[in-house]
Amino acid sequence: VFVHRNQCNGSQPQEGDQVYFDVEIGRQGKPQAVNCTGGTAPMGSGKGFKGSGGGGGGYGGKGGFGSKGNFGSKGDFQPFPQVGGPASSTGTVKFFNAEKGFGFIETAQ
Repeated sequence: VFVHRNQCNGSQPQEGDQVYFDVEIGRQGKPQAVNCTGGTAPMGSGKGFKGSGGGGGGYGGKGGFGSKGNFGSKGDFQPFPQVGGPASSTGTVKFFNAEKGFGFIETAQ
């Protein structure tokens, strides 16, 4: 299951971590982890991380997804159908690229 650091709460995962997450179907029709917890690496570790919010555009500040944008400001936007219930899945992080902020979780299902 694909995971991106923007979908992690608290800290980001690293290889070998046991994590808990919900599964949603992404824009490309593939499952992805959301509301991921249990990571043990500091959030934003990795060379290429610029911090949440950015400097405008994209996901923060003055862009379309940040606190002043159309999405995310009211907390009621859910772009994908949820597959399971709260923290419905558990898995082990098999790969996570901290520099690029994404990885993959292996599940028993």
